[in-house]
Amino acid sequence: MSSGVAVTEPATGTRDTDVPALEFDGLTKSFGEHIAVDDLTFSVPRGSICGFLGPNGAGKTTTIGMALGLVPPTSGTARVLGWDVRTHWGHVLQNVGAMVERPAFYPYLSGRMNLEIFARQAGIDDSGRINEIVELVGMGERADAKFGGYSTGMKQRIGIAAAIICDPEVIILDEPTSGLDPAGQREIRHLIRRLSSTGHTVFVSSHILSEIQEVCTDVAIIARGKLVAHGRMDEILAGTDQLLIEVDRPDEARQALTQRSDLESAEIENGWVVVEAPRENSADINRYLVQSGFAVSQLRHREAQLEERFLELTGQPSGSEGEDG
Repeated sequence: MSSGVAVTEPATGTRDTDVPALEFDGLTKSFGEHIAVDDLTFSVPRGSICGFLGPNGAGKTTTIGMALGLVPPTSGTARVLGWDVRTHWGHVLQNVGAMVERPAFYPYLSGRMNLEIFARQAGIDDSGRINEIVELVGMGERADAKFGGYSTGMKQRIGIAAAIICDPEVIILDEPTSGLDPAGQREIRHLIRRLSSTGHTVFVSSHILSEIQEVCTDVAIIARGKLVAHGRMDEILAGTDQLLIEVDRPDEARQALTQRSDLESAEIENGWVVVEAPRENSADINRYLVQSGFAVSQLRHREAQLEERFLELTGQPSGSEGEDG
């Protein structure tokens, strides 16, 4: 597939593993006076599973559209594997598979026949590849039923199948588990992990925060078109100063800890002593309890839940009303 633009390899080289899978540099999109995406700058490491989060209307869909060359940016640059999407669109499309919003297929053809059409358009004439993809996404016998009779969940599966049929290096999935039951959601999470383990980069937008926390290695969060957090998942969730302490005589230990001036609070929660204190004081707190005659079994930082961090960073729940920009 060609974009009509002379394709030359960028200076960094797409085969250089140091080149990010996706890179947004000052990416901005305005619709009249409304700024949907505002100076967005971050990158997605190759081989990662990056969750893309934001309240409705935050600019997620617009950003994905610009990454795929479907929406022209007002300013800034989107790159895929080092290639500028605007000037090397044809090459980008050869290396990216995407499922954005609700998948659309021929309703009177079977899922398998729809996938065969997609494959032939991409220059693939291999029934074995179709069978492999059908099995991979868990379509089973329903692959030979008409698309028009598919449930929402089954439509999501065939959408993912179409996105990965050419074995692209970068896979962009917008709400991939929408409409699936818990078992189906679990299967899609497993599929995403398998794709990552074989060298693919997966960029996934979802409103199910627990799902993103479970499957993603990295996360980017936007609000009102601006980036509010980006990095490794464990780093994003490390912003809590709560210590969980498993100790004998927890009530007495809590009382002893309240005498320390460096503690903001000390409470009992499900048999644990929960302490609000600077993270760097944890070793000193442990030593203080031991020297005071208490037996400390565990002392660890409480990992924040992604939902808590999301609310803290955006000030909004993930399902806030409004259209995504």
